[in-house]
Amino acid sequence: MKVRWLKCAVIGTGKGEDSWRPNLDKYPGSWSAVYYPNYPKPYQYCLVRFEDSKDTAFSPEDVTELKTSEEFSDFTRNNPHFKHRWFDQLADPAGISKNNSDADPVETRYFRADTHTVNTKTYNKLLTTQSGAGGYGVQSTENDVESSIRVDYDIASIYIVHLDGSSTLIGYNAALTYLTSNSEGIQSATWVCPSTAMLATDAVQVSLRVKFPSTGYGGIWYYITEQLGASNLDAATWTLYRYSYRLYPDPYWSLYTMGRIYHDSVTYNTRITNFTWTAAASGWSGTIAGVTNPAAIAGVPVANIASVKGVASA
Repeated sequence: MKVRWLKCAVIGTGKGEDSWRPNLDKYPGSWSAVYYPNYPKPYQYCLVRFEDSKDTAFSPEDVTELKTSEEFSDFTRNNPHFKHRWFDQLADPAGISKNNSDADPVETRYFRADTHTVNTKTYNKLLTTQSGAGGYGVQSTENDVESSIRVDYDIASIYIVHLDGSSTLIGYNAALTYLTSNSEGIQSATWVCPSTAMLATDAVQVSLRVKFPSTGYGGIWYYITEQLGASNLDAATWTLYRYSYRLYPDPYWSLYTMGRIYHDSVTYNTRITNFTWTAAASGWSGTIAGVTNPAAIAGVPVANIASVKGVASA
């Protein structure tokens, strides 16, 4: 198999089912892509890792530029938007997967207003799309006669949540911003995610917090991904964009200050960028005890099983 690098035009509006994508649907083979710029939209173009074959012919309207591995290496060296993702991974880059399970996801995860239950936890969703519902997820108030009390906004904790509901802490008190006067809008801060091994059935939980440092009082709201199907949560610098809100006096308690974090709309665009993980191998498949391709064997998901009694996947 040869791998080719393509610089492609982008089509689609990005709304609903009309996602951003290169115009390669009519071609055979699998591919993965990373879009430029990652933020803000609209994207100008995307770079594609394509599985090239003798049957593949690229039309001029689809492909702006065909790059060899050497040309792509030069491109990444000179382009900071791609260098940090692909510079050391020319043979198998991290990217946003489209019909290609071999590409490791680099995602934007949105804090949503709706909930789901994952690994026994019923929390708000932390997914790669918004619902558009809007609203605020966490609110806290504190008595403030002087009206200048500081309100902190941060990630209270980050956990890997396992299938049975148990969890492993990987970070806390992260990505801090604050307000000392009435204001609202997007604030951003970063957190360096450590490389952390995962099982395919694990999920990632992120808790957002509003806190008053003068008293320690505050509120926390919990968000969780789906089961990622990951073997590793990769070392990466996350950027948390958070719609923060501060109001004094509180409209319900005249001598109180209110702090909120809003989420889940184009305006309240609270999200994490550069959420990076390695896809797990597909795991064992075959027939055992008369069952073909079972989901689990002896209670263990097949995604975490390489072989059964020495027999590798079919």
